Amino acid sequence: MIKTKAFCHFTIPVKNLDRSEKFYVEWLGFKKIGRTERIVFMRSGDDYFNLTFSENPITLNGPAAMKSIPPSG
Repeated sequence: MIKTKAFCHFTIPVKNLDRSEKFYVEWLGFKKIGRTERIVFMRSGDDYFNLTFSENPITLNGPAAMKSIPPSG
């Protein structure tokens, strides 16, 4: 079994991949790892994330979204 110390992977939905890639690389200093037609793979330090093209409006997580998650414990 692989033992990990940390793991971070998430996707940021965007409407314009080119513009978003430019912002994250040129303004925030993140490194582009690779790209497909719909996804830009990025790295910030030891953490990885994706910019993913999304045609649909993005729904924000908030109190209403949290109501569907059962309490833990």
